[in-house]
Amino acid sequence: MLTIFKRIRFQKSNFVSRRSLTGILVRALLLLTFIPLILIAGAAFARTRDLPFTILLVIATLLTMAIVIVYGTSRIVRPLDNIKAVIEKFTEGDLSSRAEGGERKDEIGELARAFNQMADEMAGLYRSLEMKVDDRTRQVRTAAEVAQSLTSLTSLDDLLSKTVELLVKQFEFYEAHIFMIDRASKTASLRAARGPAAGRLLERGHRFDVGSGSIIGWVSANNKPRVASDVSEDPIHFKNEFLPETKAEASVPISVGNLVLGVLDVQSVNAGAFSPETVVMLETLASQIAVAIQNAGLVETTQVNFQELSRLYRATRSIAESKTEQEILEVSGKVLRDAPFPVVLVALRENDLEILTIADAPNIVDTTIEFQRYLSADMGQIKQVFQVGPIITDSGDSRIPSTMLEIVQRLGFDSAAYLPIHRGSELAAVIILGAKRQVLTNSLIQPYINLADVVSANLEMISLVSGNTKRANELEALSSINQALTTTQDISNFYTTLHENVRTVIGDYSFTIALYDEQKNTVSIPYNFYDNKLTEVDPFPLGEGLASVLIHTRQPLLLVHDTERQAALLGVKVIGRPARSWMGAPMIIQDSVVGALIVQDLEREFMFNESDLKFFKSLADQVAGVIKNARLLDESTQRSLQLEIAADISRDISGSLNLDELLVKAVTLIRERFDFYHAAIFLIDAPAEFAVIREATGDAGQQMKRMGHRISIGSKSIVGFVSGRGERLVVNDTSKDATYFANPLLPNTRAEAALPMKVGERILGVLDIQSDHPYAFTEDNLRSIQLLSDQLAIAVVNTELFAETQEHLSQQRLLHHITATAASGTTLEEALEGAVNGLQVTLGGDRVAILLADRTEKLLEVMAVVGYSEDVANLKIPIGTGISGSAALQRRALRINDVTKDSRYIQISPNTRSELAVPLIYRNELLGVINVESEKVEAYSDDDEEMLGTLGGSLAAIIANARLLEQIREKAERDRTIYEITGKIRKSTDIQTILATTATELNKVVGARRTKIEITPQVLDPDGRAS
Repeated sequence: MLTIFKRIRFQKSNFVSRRSLTGILVRALLLLTFIPLILIAGAAFARTRDLPFTILLVIATLLTMAIVIVYGTSRIVRPLDNIKAVIEKFTEGDLSSRAEGGERKDEIGELARAFNQMADEMAGLYRSLEMKVDDRTRQVRTAAEVAQSLTSLTSLDDLLSKTVELLVKQFEFYEAHIFMIDRASKTASLRAARGPAAGRLLERGHRFDVGSGSIIGWVSANNKPRVASDVSEDPIHFKNEFLPETKAEASVPISVGNLVLGVLDVQSVNAGAFSPETVVMLETLASQIAVAIQNAGLVETTQVNFQELSRLYRATRSIAESKTEQEILEVSGKVLRDAPFPVVLVALRENDLEILTIADAPNIVDTTIEFQRYLSADMGQIKQVFQVGPIITDSGDSRIPSTMLEIVQRLGFDSAAYLPIHRGSELAAVIILGAKRQVLTNSLIQPYINLADVVSANLEMISLVSGNTKRANELEALSSINQALTTTQDISNFYTTLHENVRTVIGDYSFTIALYDEQKNTVSIPYNFYDNKLTEVDPFPLGEGLASVLIHTRQPLLLVHDTERQAALLGVKVIGRPARSWMGAPMIIQDSVVGALIVQDLEREFMFNESDLKFFKSLADQVAGVIKNARLLDESTQRSLQLEIAADISRDISGSLNLDELLVKAVTLIRERFDFYHAAIFLIDAPAEFAVIREATGDAGQQMKRMGHRISIGSKSIVGFVSGRGERLVVNDTSKDATYFANPLLPNTRAEAALPMKVGERILGVLDIQSDHPYAFTEDNLRSIQLLSDQLAIAVVNTELFAETQEHLSQQRLLHHITATAASGTTLEEALEGAVNGLQVTLGGDRVAILLADRTEKLLEVMAVVGYSEDVANLKIPIGTGISGSAALQRRALRINDVTKDSRYIQISPNTRSELAVPLIYRNELLGVINVESEKVEAYSDDDEEMLGTLGGSLAAIIANARLLEQIREKAERDRTIYEITGKIRKSTDIQTILATTATELNKVVGARRTKIEITPQVLDPDGRAS
C-alpha cells in the first residue's frame, strides 16, 4: 500500500505552486491597484498640478496594495502550502496525515475536506487489506501445520485432535468438531473436539444419523459444505445445550471423491463469521484429513491383511484334509465366515447357482435378506465371464451375469470382487467379496485369491483322485465283464452282470440293450430296465427312436438338456415318456454294428458327461465282441489278463516307498510281464531341461545309467517329444520311421512306445518301452501301461514326499542332537564346537562358523569353526561388515544365493558360492552369528534358513546361560580365594607376618613376581590427633 502512495506525485503541471500563484495574485493586484492609481494620479495631477499631493496619493495607494497582497497570501497561498505538505507526507506512507482548513467555507476548505475523506477511505482500505492478508496468512499457516502433522503424527486421533486445536487457536472459533462416519454409512460419531463443550460431548459419545435433520446429518448425506451465517435462521441447525453462544456454524465434508469419511464442523459466537475464503480453507483442511484417514485405513487394512493371511494359511490345512468336493466347499465356507468383508460363496450346479455361504463378520450389510438356495442362471455366460480370472468392479458392472449382480445389489455392496474356483479347466464355484464405502483392490483381496487357488488345486486333486477311482472302477467293471464272459454260459446272466457293472460305474439309471439284426433290419430289446423294473419291448423296424440313430451314425450320442427338442432336431419322434438325460453308444465289431447300449434318467437333466460317454463307448465296444464271435471273447480274455498283470504291478509298486527300489521293480515287472525287449524310466531334472534315465532293464540299461544318459526335453527323439508335450507317442515299426534314432546299445528294437508320467499337468518323466517285434503294442496293453504310468507317477510323487518328510525328520533329529550336545558341554567352547560339528553333518559337509559379539557389540570374533583353514580362528569382523556383520547389524537372517554377486561378501574361501548367516539373539541382545557356506550356488533353501533360525534361538539361550554360569563360577572362585587369604591373614600374630602373608597371597592371585606393601607412620600432635 505504501508503494502505491509513494508513486503518487504532485507535479507542477497539475498543481499551482506557490511561486506561480503569488505572481498571478501580484499581477492581479497590480492591475487592480495601479490602473485606478494611475487614473486618480493623472486626474489629480491634471486638476491641481500639485506634485506633492500626487506623490502622497501614490504612496498611500502602494501601502494599501501591500496590505492587500500580504492578506491575500496568508488567506490563499499558505493553506495551499499546508495541504501540499500533508499530501507529500501521505504519499510517503504516513496514513494518519490530514489537511487543515476543513472548516473553511471556501474552495480551499472543500479541497481539504475532499482530501481528508479520500485519506480516510484509503486508510480504511489499507487496514481491510491488511486484515485479509493476516487472515489468509493464518489460514495458510494452519493448513501447513495440519499438513506437517500428517507426516509427523502416526496416530489418526492425534492428527484430528491437533487439527481442531489449531482451528480454535488460530481463528478463535467457539468450538471445532470432527465427526467420523461408520462403515455402514449410518452414523456420524464425534471423534475429536476443541472448545468449552468438547469434553462433555466426547464423553457422552455425541453423534448424528447420516441424513438426519441437522447440519452434520445434511453434509454427511449430501457431500456438500453448508454454512449457517445465522443459526437462528437455519431450519436444520441443531441447538446444542452445551453450546448456547453459537451464532454461526459451518460444516464441510471430509471425503474422497463420492465417499464421505466424516464431517469437519466449526462454530462461532459471531453471526456471519464464515467468509467464502474461510470455507475454502476448511475444505482444504478436510481434504488433508481425508487423505490422512485413508492412509490410516490402508495401514490398518495392511495389518488386518497380514493377520487374515495367517488365518487363511492355517485354514488351508483343513481344506487339504478334505476328502470330497462338497467337504472342501463346506470348509471353505466356514473359513470365509470370519473374513473382514461380507462374503458370498456360490457353487455351479447343472443349470443353477447354489448359495453355500452368506456371511458378514464386520456387520456392514444386512445379511437377514433371504435368498433362495438355488438361483437360475446362464451357466455358459458365467463360465465365459470368469474364465479370465478374478474380477474387481463396482456393483453395476454390466459384464457380470445378472444373477450374481442381483446378489451384490441386494446386499448393498458398492464394490465387489469375484474370485473363481476351478476344478481343472472347469469352473466349480465363485467367491464374492463385497465392500461398502470402500474400493476393493488387488492387494486387499490377494489373500482370498490365494485361498481360491488353494481350493482350486484341492478340487483338481480330488477330481484327479475321483477320476482315477472312477477309472479303476471302469477297469474293474470291464474286468468283471470280461470275467463274466469266461464263466457264464447264459447270455441273460451276462446282461444282468453288465447292468450291475454299469450301475456301479455310472449310477442307477434305466438301462437298455438293443440288438440289431442286419438281415431283418430290425431292432430288438432283449434287456430293458425301465422305471425301476424290467420290461419287455417288441422288436421294431430300424428308423424309429434314438437307438436307430446310434446304429445309423455309428457314433455315441449324449443328450443331457432339452432332450425332446434335441431329439426332434435329429428327426426322432419320442413315443411315451421322454427322458431328461439320455446316453447311448453303438456296439461295433469288425466295422459291423451289432447293437447299442443305452442309459437314461427320466427325472433329471445333466446326469451324464463326456467321461461317462467315453466309458460307455468302451463298454459298448467290449460287449459287441461278446455278441459277435468267440474271437473277441479270446481278446477280452487276454485284456483281462493284462489288467490282472497291471493290477499285480500296481500292487508291487504301491508297496514301496524307496524311489530307487520302486523304479527297479517297475521296469523289471513291465519287461517280464508284458514280454518287452527293453523298459526304461526317464525323470525330468530340476531345471526341466533334460529327461535323465533313472532306471532301465538289462546290461544296456545299466550302461546308459553309468553314462548318465539324458535327452533334451522337446527334442526330436521319442522320449524328448513325450517329455515336452506330455502326450503318448508310438512307433510301430522303427525300420519305416525316417525320424527314428536307433540306440546302438539296443540294436534289436523294432517298435517303441513312450508314455508320459503325469500328475495333473505336471510331467514327472517318461516310461519308455521297446519290443523286438513290429506292431507289438496294442491299444489294450498301451492303455494298461498308461494306467501303470499314471500310477507310477503318483508313486514317484509319494516317494518324493516321503523322502522329503524323512529328510525333514532327520534334520529335526539332528537339530535336536546338536542342541542337546551343545547344552551338555561343560564349557562354552565345548558347546560351540559340538554345535558346529553337528551342523556340518546336518548340512552335508558345508563350512560352519560361530562368531560371538564382544561386550561392546562392535566386533564378531570366531569362537568355533569347521571346514575352514586354521587362520580363520583368529578372524574378527566389525559388525556391519560382510554378510555375517550385516546379519548382526540388521538382526535378521541373510541368505545369499551367489556371493560373487554380493559386494558385502568377505572372501575367506575362494570356492564359496552360497552363504547363510543367522544372528544369535537372546532377550533382544545380540550374542553372535551362525555362518554357513557352500561351494554350490543356491545351496540353501527356506527350510535350511528355518532350521538354522531354530538352532540359533537354542544356541543363543545356551550361550547366554554359559556366560552366566562362567560369571557365577568366577565370582565363586574369587570369593573362595578372598576367603582363603583372609583366613591366612587372621592366623598371623604380628604385623610383619600379616604383611608377609598378604604380599605372598597377592602374588599368587594376580600372578605378580613382587609385591610391596608400605606403611606410613602417622605423627600425632600434642592432643593425640594425626597431623
